[in-house]
Amino acid sequence: MRLQRLGFLIAAGAMVLVLAVAGGLVMRERSDEGERSRRIASLEVSRVQAVIRARADALSVVTHSLIKDPEVVQWGAGGRAPAWYAGAPREAVKAPGGAGADYLIFVGPGPTIVGQQGQPAAPPFSGPNLQRAAQRSLTADEQTGNIIRFPDAPAVTASARTHTGTDAVAVGAALLLDREELDAIGRIVGREVHLEWMPSADAPALAKVQRAGTTDRAIGRLDQVVDNEVLVASITLAAGQTGGVAGQRVLLIAIGVAAAALGMGSVVLVLRTFAARVGDLGDALATGQPEMGDHQAVEALEGKDEIGRVASSTMDAFRRLRARTDAAVEDARVATARQLLGEHVIRSMEEGLLVERPDTVCIVCNPAAVGLLGVTLHDLVGERGTVERTLGSELYAALIKRAREEPDQPPLVMTWGARDLVFDSYEVPDVRGDAMNLMVIIRDVTAVLETERLKRDLVSIVSHELRTPLTVLTSAMEMITETAAPNQKAIAETAQRNVARMRDMVNDLLDLARLESGQAEIEPREVDLVALCQETAALLGPQAQAKPVGISVHPSSPTVPVDCDPRHLGRAITNLASNAVKFTPAGGHVWIECGVEEGRAFVNVIDNGPGIPLDEQPRIFNRFFRASNTRSQIGGTGLGLSIVAQIMEMHGGSAAIVHSDPNGSRFRLEWPARAPRSAGAPA
Repeated sequence: MRLQRLGFLIAAGAMVLVLAVAGGLVMRERSDEGERSRRIASLEVSRVQAVIRARADALSVVTHSLIKDPEVVQWGAGGRAPAWYAGAPREAVKAPGGAGADYLIFVGPGPTIVGQQGQPAAPPFSGPNLQRAAQRSLTADEQTGNIIRFPDAPAVTASARTHTGTDAVAVGAALLLDREELDAIGRIVGREVHLEWMPSADAPALAKVQRAGTTDRAIGRLDQVVDNEVLVASITLAAGQTGGVAGQRVLLIAIGVAAAALGMGSVVLVLRTFAARVGDLGDALATGQPEMGDHQAVEALEGKDEIGRVASSTMDAFRRLRARTDAAVEDARVATARQLLGEHVIRSMEEGLLVERPDTVCIVCNPAAVGLLGVTLHDLVGERGTVERTLGSELYAALIKRAREEPDQPPLVMTWGARDLVFDSYEVPDVRGDAMNLMVIIRDVTAVLETERLKRDLVSIVSHELRTPLTVLTSAMEMITETAAPNQKAIAETAQRNVARMRDMVNDLLDLARLESGQAEIEPREVDLVALCQETAALLGPQAQAKPVGISVHPSSPTVPVDCDPRHLGRAITNLASNAVKFTPAGGHVWIECGVEEGRAFVNVIDNGPGIPLDEQPRIFNRFFRASNTRSQIGGTGLGLSIVAQIMEMHGGSAAIVHSDPNGSRFRLEWPARAPRSAGAPA
């Protein structure tokens, strides 16, 4: 009797304890269910977003390949269309390497549409120009991954441009996220995927799980926002993926039944039953081979007692392992596809490409490199030291130094047989990321350099032929002006000014041609930079007083000894300061600063004129370029700043615009304060 009573108390206590624990589990499960559902929904939306980004990366490869095609650039700038473009309505995508895109758009300056391929049933854009922001985003500066509205479906896009600004040539590519593409994405993520545009205010701020009948769907917004609309992904979840408290309730019932059975049964029977079930589970695990996919033996043991829960946990573990294995296999397939795409891009590049491992084994050599260097593939790939032997020790060492120590330096230009080649070098991580490979890019610039030489020769010849008659014409106009009647004197003076302007342009053209061709040499010697700047200010004094505009010199010390060619450097400082005086309104001021900082001499010319538009500043040192906000009011040749840039390059320095806005501009000249001296040269 005592044993029965003791057994009853033990059973009752165990039942109360188990029920209390089960109740706690249920409460905790209810509180955690919402957070777990949000995490699952966020994960599923992120997986879809990742696949869409991968599609955008592939489109980016297509656009960057096309923007490097000279025929495309020439077409966009107003030239003839490439042979592969027919211009027919709804023409299929035929551009080289464009098979991965559903739609291509080619845009020239303006921006203006010059061609489209792969158009849907309803054209995405009408008219020659891109007017709406969503349309312009298709060819915006280096955008990848934007999603815009197309008539048939949303489309993920990518673009590439020759440079920034409205005068650029651009290529945009789009991939329709239609039902066929969404099914392909669904096969990658293992889910059914739907996309829908929603107003930004109505779209869920955080990803969540919604239940419709017996189906759970993850709902969440993607990264893209277009015209206050958000693209929302709806992903069908696997049955039971979000869990819930139902399993815990079943567990609670099972524990209650087990506790009641414990109170009514004997401890010995429970132990024997437990031992028998453990034996059954052991036999099932030994014979069922669940890792090979034969789960029937273990599934037969799933139930509501302890052993059943162990069997259920085992099956859950096996299912998770299988899901992770399937995901790993799919990731490997995607990685293989990307590798094949990369190899195709490398083979189709017009530039030569070499990649060398740290052990000096060449692992990549594309057909363009073979043709440019005049070697065979077997001469380079697979052996140590082949890159150095092919390029030569001197060039190889210079490329390594540039890649490791001087990545910002200009590329190396070499004459290779009958060609002029440009060699660029970079360090890139290997596949594992624990070492750096040497990558060499080779471009053929023979035609470009020959064109530049012919242009310089033409300018020089024409300028020489014009100088003599202009000199005679100048003298004649001076005589005519002196002897002209009062009613003809104004006309004669106007003609004389225009002849002088033409003479200045010819002189600037000749000077620029001599500088660019290397005919003009610099003879550096020690010069007081303060005195040179003061001479410039004195020279421009009458011009400044006539407006009137103030001009002053502000040195960092009373004397600043530097090495330079005073004639050429004085010309550069005068050109900058003369421009500043010319464009500064009456009552303004021009400051000339000079000094030495960290071994480099500098001259700053500062004014409070109208400034230069931001999008035009990169071209301000180009020949014949003049800012649009002043060219109609103030005359000039557009050659002065080009001469400044050439003079500073000859000094081993640079000319740059540091700052410019409607309140004024700051230009800076900079060069080594001490020029390199040969052995035995005087200090």
